[in-house]
Amino acid sequence: MQESSKQAVLQYLRTRSFRSVLDAPSGNAWLPRALGGTAEMDGVDLYVDGRAHYRRFWRHDLDEGLPEDSSGYDAACCCEGLAYLGNPLALLRHFFRSLSPEGFLVITTPNVWYPQARLQFWWRGFFPSFPPLADRIKPGTPMHI
Repeated sequence: MQESSKQAVLQYLRTRSFRSVLDAPSGNAWLPRALGGTAEMDGVDLYVDGRAHYRRFWRHDLDEGLPEDSSGYDAACCCEGLAYLGNPLALLRHFFRSLSPEGFLVITTPNVWYPQARLQFWWRGFFPSFPPLADRIKPGTPMHI
């Protein structure tokens, strides 16, 4: 995830009130480190073990939705995660289920519309944040779909 996207998420979160956050996928756990303990953070990821940075952590495949016992969050963040899923709508429904009635969801996705991305696609055949998959698919490695 680009640093500018991280800063935009943090800037938005600083304008909101919340006590508990679900970070899915949690990746390298940048979000709890950046928020610095201002909220209870739970994380979900299939490939990275982030237990050290979260109150609760699930190693779980987000293509199957969220873990059953993940609920009651004031906020949920899905940063650069939807591009890895075969059925992102199922995960979005699970996020809705996991939020408290006043909860909110923050989603970021790679921006394939900015000029540099379009030029790279034209020149190389793939977007900057989506590397080519030919001969690179390995079980247990996250890949954009």
